[in-house]
Amino acid sequence: MKKQVAIIYNGQIRTNPLSVRPHGRGSEILNSIKEHFLNDEFKEEYDYDVFVSTDNLDVQAANEFFENRLVNVALWEERKILHPISSPMPDHSKLYGKFQSIDFQGYPSHSNQYHQYYRASLAYQMIIDYQKKYDYFIIIRPDLKFQKSILPIFQELENGRKVFMEHNLFSVASFEMIDVYFELAHRYGEFHVNRGDGGNTCGEYPNFCPMNCNNIKFSSEMQETNCFYYMLEKRGYNPQEHFFGSVYNGEDGNRNTYCTLVR
Repeated sequence: MKKQVAIIYNGQIRTNPLSVRPHGRGSEILNSIKEHFLNDEFKEEYDYDVFVSTDNLDVQAANEFFENRLVNVALWEERKILHPISSPMPDHSKLYGKFQSIDFQGYPSHSNQYHQYYRASLAYQMIIDYQKKYDYFIIIRPDLKFQKSILPIFQELENGRKVFMEHNLFSVASFEMIDVYFELAHRYGEFHVNRGDGGNTCGEYPNFCPMNCNNIKFSSEMQETNCFYYMLEKRGYNPQEHFFGSVYNGEDGNRNTYCTLVR
């Protein structure tokens, strides 16, 4: 029986051609998905559904591209979920206000990065409302282009790992970790304790900034990574054994990086 994957497209759509206002570029984004992600090899092993949380979307084009596997769409700016769900959208202004009230200790708050996790919480709500049992989830920015097959990531998860991250661009994890996006929407800014060994041996911070780099302690990559660490430990998993990442913009960046952004 095939394993089930919930795919989340999350963030502003930007250069993705599935926008209702396409930029006339970005076709390499969709081509890379077909070549390195949703290809025949992946489909032999996994079945999948797609959930999108973004600012605009050509729903018909998206459903055609994802072969009628588009389950639901959240458009925060329009205060709209395409197929209504049982729970209301969380109050963005209230949650963002809570985040802004944090004592950032004089360090950059990276406040503009909060919104992607509010969007992710809407995807979380849609998935929970759908009430389907999944084995894994993957969350991807819409303006991201894959450079190589991501099947090795899933193989690591099949062998017992729980969470993969590449910077703040995309993450793949066991479905038991899906409530990370509820936690981040409601507690963003709280996860800033230095974690791991500081040497990036597990690829925790793929930009090579040490874990005690205070200038990014409130950034999205720090928040998401540390929240995953918190959740792994809460479930009794050792993060050093169950968390892994890829080296991003390192010495061998082109070889080790799974994806890049299309601006």
